[in-house]
Amino acid sequence: MAVSVAAFFLDILKEDVIFQTSKIAEILSAGGSLEKSSVDRALEKIPVFIDSGVRVFDRGFALVSYAGEKSGIKDSLKFSDAEKKELAAGRPVSGIRMGLLPADRRFYSASPVFISGGFAGGVICSANFQAGEERRKKLLNKIFAALVIALFFSAVTGYFLSRWLLSPFARIQEAVLRYSAGDFKPKIDIRSSDDIGKIAKTLNEMSGRIEGLLKSQRDFLADSSHEFKTPLTSIKGASEAIADGVVSGPAEIKVYAERISDEVNYLSELVSDILELSRLESGTAAIETYPVDIARVFYKTIERYEETIQRKKLRFEINFGSDDKIELMAEDKRLSKAVKNIIENAIFYSSAESVISIAAFQDGEFHSFEISNQGDPIKGEEREKLFRRFYRGGGRSGNAGAGGSGLGLAICRQTIEAFGGAIEFVEPKPPFDAVLTFRLKKAGN
Repeated sequence: MAVSVAAFFLDILKEDVIFQTSKIAEILSAGGSLEKSSVDRALEKIPVFIDSGVRVFDRGFALVSYAGEKSGIKDSLKFSDAEKKELAAGRPVSGIRMGLLPADRRFYSASPVFISGGFAGGVICSANFQAGEERRKKLLNKIFAALVIALFFSAVTGYFLSRWLLSPFARIQEAVLRYSAGDFKPKIDIRSSDDIGKIAKTLNEMSGRIEGLLKSQRDFLADSSHEFKTPLTSIKGASEAIADGVVSGPAEIKVYAERISDEVNYLSELVSDILELSRLESGTAAIETYPVDIARVFYKTIERYEETIQRKKLRFEINFGSDDKIELMAEDKRLSKAVKNIIENAIFYSSAESVISIAAFQDGEFHSFEISNQGDPIKGEEREKLFRRFYRGGGRSGNAGAGGSGLGLAICRQTIEAFGGAIEFVEPKPPFDAVLTFRLKKAGN
């Protein structure tokens, strides 16, 4: 590699010498004279290599003038007969000459000068190879210094640039580590619109959803524990009373045993509802919809509460229009349970001797239903909260007050939405105090 670099610089040196020689010859030819005074004036205007010598000779190869080095003038004009013939014929010559010292190795180039079409003399330039070597070393040193400076600035620039470029990734990594430890705050503060910004936005949204789900899970566990605590306390008290002989006689024991049975049934229903709600919310419930006659479901459900309806002297007004049969895309068992929860809440929260209205109407590809009752008003801010698990407010709690698990309306919403429908409480119109609406797709759509 070192040899090739040295050869490269020597080639450059040779080319420069040859080029300078030919240019000086052209200038002298254009001057029209090789008189010493004319040549001296010409050489003063011509830039010459510091480490090279320029000699001008006449047609007899005698020295006319020179520039540059003074030493070796006579030796520089020693041309071979072959070289003289070449120059006289108008062709330049070049070669290498050795000096007295080993280091004095020179490259020379001679070009003829023609005036008025005849050979008038020529010019010879030479340069010491040692001078070329020094030029090479100086240039290499400059290149090396420039490379060192460039590498330094590149390293500094690269460091800060990489810090700037990698900073968003570092923040994302830090956030992910926090998420894995359960800390979802603060959010990733990257607001760019590029791919990194989109990733940060997605992670922020994901962390928000996970945080909400975890909070919901904690609340659910706390509420579930509370719901389990009351019946378990009742079962514990009744069973201890029987075991300790506090109650005696078949009649009293039967009362306590029935109390235990009721609480066990409640717990069984609560566990069943929790599992059902969990499956519906997670999307793991096996839902297979098919045509179901909801009119039949409504009538059958109302019949189940006939005793309570008679006792509270309630009156049902049912308006299904001219349709004796209303088929919707649903699942019979789950739809029946949802309708049961809706009717049960309407009955429980209705005043005595009041009216419960059930109306159906078509809404494009859906059938919509309104269940209205009188007696227990629902405040506007409470309407959405009633679909929460175990929510208690405004005198309502799903259908917990009606003797259910407290998950009735939450299960209703998840069930209706699983069928592709929607359910909500809306602003009531007199004479009603509460209106619940839901809609489901018609069969065949």
